[in-house]
Amino acid sequence: MPVFSQKFQRNTATTPAPVNIAADKFLKQCHLAGKPVQNICRKDQQLIYLALRQAQYQVDLITEEDIFEGNRLAQYKAVYFAGEWVHARAVPKLEAWVRAGGILYASTGLGHLNQYNEKESSFLKLLGVTTTAPAKNLFHHRPLLELPLADPIDTTHSADLPLTAIAFQQKLRPAAPELRTLVRWRDGTAAVTERPLGKGKIFAVGTAIGASFWKTALRPLPWARGGRVNLYNPVGFDAAARRILNLGTDAALLRRQVECSTEGVESWLLENSKGTLLTLINWTNDERLENLQVTLQLPAVPKQVFSVTNQKPLAFEHVNGTLEFTTDLGPADFIQVLK
Repeated sequence: MPVFSQKFQRNTATTPAPVNIAADKFLKQCHLAGKPVQNICRKDQQLIYLALRQAQYQVDLITEEDIFEGNRLAQYKAVYFAGEWVHARAVPKLEAWVRAGGILYASTGLGHLNQYNEKESSFLKLLGVTTTAPAKNLFHHRPLLELPLADPIDTTHSADLPLTAIAFQQKLRPAAPELRTLVRWRDGTAAVTERPLGKGKIFAVGTAIGASFWKTALRPLPWARGGRVNLYNPVGFDAAARRILNLGTDAALLRRQVECSTEGVESWLLENSKGTLLTLINWTNDERLENLQVTLQLPAVPKQVFSVTNQKPLAFEHVNGTLEFTTDLGPADFIQVLK
């Protein structure tokens, strides 16, 4: 499953993203306010990527060129897109992929502009919506500094899943008869929509879902730059925000190749002829997780499961293609699963 990364600032577009200094309370106080650059879209790609990684999904990164030149979509079940800009050549490929069974999840601008910074309707048409121009009150942030203090633009309807619009808000209007509104803003306009298309589905979210999700676990602290006093790993994310973020993974019926008993443990898999290397990264605030239970989808019974950090083999069970073992995890560990 990939997160879709834009190349807007490296292609033929020359007009930078407009930044309204007056709308951003942080930029008004910043010594760089003379030449601010919007980073919300790229930051949201990073936050979505990290959220899915910490949820133990195996996530890749692809670009527009990978889609319309490299034809890499066929190997994925779900694609997450975040950004105001989309290369128009990628849209027909995405549509064909969705019709064949892919799950597309779009947010943070919904590709309402093309690679030349011009208004673009093709991606919105694929999503099945029309939309207002994004309302923005945050153009540049650092997740542990400005984001915890960011003011919400709006919240969702009291009868729907609670979600706060951070940085971006777009009010969506159905433009396809089969479109369903899943979540509404307070005024009743659509905030999250679902469109079945062929064998696949498309979700559209009218805010910066990465920033909105991460803010639920952030706390205001002075200059959270390092050390053990002010630096922390965000944990305890809002369940409703996670449900909205996970709409794409749930619809794709993605099965985690690795599952851990503690939330916030990131996993990476690397395979070769000798076996599988499983990297575990501890994003919790516990220096050591005792008796972490790990489940790995593995067809064949391994000869050995070995913890590099703890320098010892681990007891394991293998039943019906599922490997299970327990380990103590500090900041990180390499687990060798040898054939």
